[in-house]
Amino acid sequence: MSNLGVFIESKISAIPETCDLPNLLNLFLAIAQSQSFVVSIPILLTWTKLLRSEVIGGSPTMNPLIAPLLELCMENYSKTSMPILQVDKYFTVIEAALKGYMKWRAGHGSNPQRDQRQRQKVGATTDFLQEQERTSIENNIEVWCGRLLDMSFDDPIIRKRVLQLAVAFSTTALDQKVGFMLKVLEHILMTQPAEHPNATIYSDAVKELQADAAYELQRLATKMPDQLLDVYDQLQAKVSEIVSSGNLDKKRQTSYQTFLFTIIHRASKIDPDIRLQKLKAFLEPVQRSWQNPEMDEAISSFGGFCSLLGLDRVRDFLVSRRVHEIQDWGQYQLDAEAQSIQKDLEDRLKAIPLRTTKSFLGCSTEKLEKNVPAYEISRTLWRDALPVILPNLLKFLSHAHAFHNPANWTGLPPEMGSIVGRILTDRFWQAGISTGSKDDFYARVTGTKSTMEGFASSIRGSIRTVREACYSILYSMSRLDVDFYGFSELPGPLAHALFADAHCLSSHQLIALLNVVRLMVDDCPVEVRSHFVPPVLASCFSQMDTKCSSEWENLAHKQVAPADGDTLTEEMKEESILRQLTHTAVMMIAGFLDPARINVFSKPASAKEASTYNAGHDANSSYPSLRKFCLGSSTILEPLLLFLTHAIRMRDTRCCGVVLRVFRSIVPEFGANHDSPLISSIREFISTEVLKAAISSLNEPYFVDLHKDLAQLIASILLSYSPVTSTPRQILASLPGIQEKNVDSCIQQLAAPGAPQRHQRLLVLDLLRDLKGVSISEQGRISKPAATVRKERSKMQQEFLKEHPEGEGGKSLSNLDDLEGVAGLFDA
Repeated sequence: MSNLGVFIESKISAIPETCDLPNLLNLFLAIAQSQSFVVSIPILLTWTKLLRSEVIGGSPTMNPLIAPLLELCMENYSKTSMPILQVDKYFTVIEAALKGYMKWRAGHGSNPQRDQRQRQKVGATTDFLQEQERTSIENNIEVWCGRLLDMSFDDPIIRKRVLQLAVAFSTTALDQKVGFMLKVLEHILMTQPAEHPNATIYSDAVKELQADAAYELQRLATKMPDQLLDVYDQLQAKVSEIVSSGNLDKKRQTSYQTFLFTIIHRASKIDPDIRLQKLKAFLEPVQRSWQNPEMDEAISSFGGFCSLLGLDRVRDFLVSRRVHEIQDWGQYQLDAEAQSIQKDLEDRLKAIPLRTTKSFLGCSTEKLEKNVPAYEISRTLWRDALPVILPNLLKFLSHAHAFHNPANWTGLPPEMGSIVGRILTDRFWQAGISTGSKDDFYARVTGTKSTMEGFASSIRGSIRTVREACYSILYSMSRLDVDFYGFSELPGPLAHALFADAHCLSSHQLIALLNVVRLMVDDCPVEVRSHFVPPVLASCFSQMDTKCSSEWENLAHKQVAPADGDTLTEEMKEESILRQLTHTAVMMIAGFLDPARINVFSKPASAKEASTYNAGHDANSSYPSLRKFCLGSSTILEPLLLFLTHAIRMRDTRCCGVVLRVFRSIVPEFGANHDSPLISSIREFISTEVLKAAISSLNEPYFVDLHKDLAQLIASILLSYSPVTSTPRQILASLPGIQEKNVDSCIQQLAAPGAPQRHQRLLVLDLLRDLKGVSISEQGRISKPAATVRKERSKMQQEFLKEHPEGEGGKSLSNLDDLEGVAGLFDA
């Protein structure tokens, strides 16, 4: 139908007048209104072409269809405030113009007078009219922005947009206008709207404005520290006045302090000793807060950690209210005790030093190259604080992960064990899967704060804040080079804190953990890599293998069970997030094993000064790349290969394709030209387990799109290992219907000099032609027609490929091929 619409748009003059175009367009409209994206999207694209056509778009036939098309668009894209939309429309155009102007200015320099003098010195021709035009444009921009700042708006969202635009101009086109920057700064500091607790939506908008104002302050401090340093004393006095007013919570107080901290830290026109003295004055309270004996004692045990955060009251409350018997948590209103617990959780979370530490470490390391003075200042500043912070930080992280382990929820009756997962499962919106818009989702979340669902959200929100603050602090610390990586006792406790209970985290939560691990390994200097990386990556790959394998197995069981509408939506979300987790894991490994990856070195002098770990290497020694390091370490390589082998069987073609390319790149590393006990054992593992996994996937219809990649991997194993071991030949010969002489012939032809990869793939596919793309249950039977040998689809894919009435449950998948025989493929 889409192609038909395109044909009509391009050949409208050839369409006879007797053609019933109105009814055809009505059919196009009905298709566009389908609930299936696969059905509606092609026709939506066709409609854009039809509407652009002067003949069709201007035809009276289109008039009655415009309103339904607009209604269709409004169903998917809607806002409640027309003024906000109008402001956003105008500001978006202005921001686009600003970007265009900055591109134009980039070709002429940012300081007209200075550039003019430089060109005159070398005798170059200067276009004075163009210089005057640029100056005039910037003066006009400044006047316009000044009028904008003088305007008064009551809507916090509009005020937020004004702040964003003003700071954007101040840090780009008007970066030489110090007076305007100070006016923007004054506007931000004076923007202090009061919250109205009885007006929830307005109060939420005010909080959003406050958060953005803090961000814009930080942008100004980062971009223009020297200009702000000239008025630092006045700024400090104003900040003290705002903080002492008592209207700011702990988070906003910290944001103002980090604003002043960043000015001193990034400014170049300040005496180094005075700078260090002022910066240390900011950090002394932070460091003292980590030396609190009461906190030390509390986090020495999991129970003490729960008491410190107020979580010890949660269990008794859940038991007393018999929460597992409540069907709809969103309708159960909280009593005074529950609201008291919620308030206590918020207050106790603010009292621990994680958020403050995260903020100061962040502005000490973010967007800093290692060759700038501010980076060395950060290292000097935090060097003494890291040994104080790290031990308790790892305890916080370890306990936060342990909270997700149901085994640690002692005291719950057996019948309440299932609520732990329900309480700790994050709610999030996913495009194309979640019902309603993103705004609707957040409105529902906000609206359930006073219900049992909101109570559960407060519990997991408290733990999530601790967990993610620890991740952020660890990443910021890793930016401090060997001052962090050089601690001799760090890797073991760090790996334990990160991964001891990581299998209890959800797939959604594990993605964030993997990203932190990837960044820490990326930044690890080669001088301490052998000390730091193996315990961390070994634990990481082992846990990822356990988690991903078990989750894919659980998903396979769910695929064959019918589900109602809500359950189906949750299963689709779980499947989507599991695919994201698996992709994050395999891409991380692909990055580590990238042959083009180069080493990251530290400055030898700094390493010697700061590190407590003696690497035992000369500063000029050569270090292997991360790829060679991982492939040469049995501690890392064994869990890595296990995970990759299992990933070949995970039913995600994108991830499987990445894994196959990784294997093809590393198979030759363990070939005939290399030999050692480790290499020999790895070669045998690949010749058996990896080869079996590749053949099993080649055997399944789901992996039909990867037949070429699977065949190429099998060919690589045969070509690289057959001269040294007979294991690959034995594996192939053991397959049903495969004769030894055919295997020998295939290996011989693969080894022919100059055989192209395409020819190698064809040899393997021909050898396995009786197994390729046929389900295990059909082995030994007459081949099925080609139409039945097709790639199977998951529940999520099936849901997008069909239309069903709202609320219709999932269909039974019991008619799909039985795949339980995969494990028995090599039993013969």
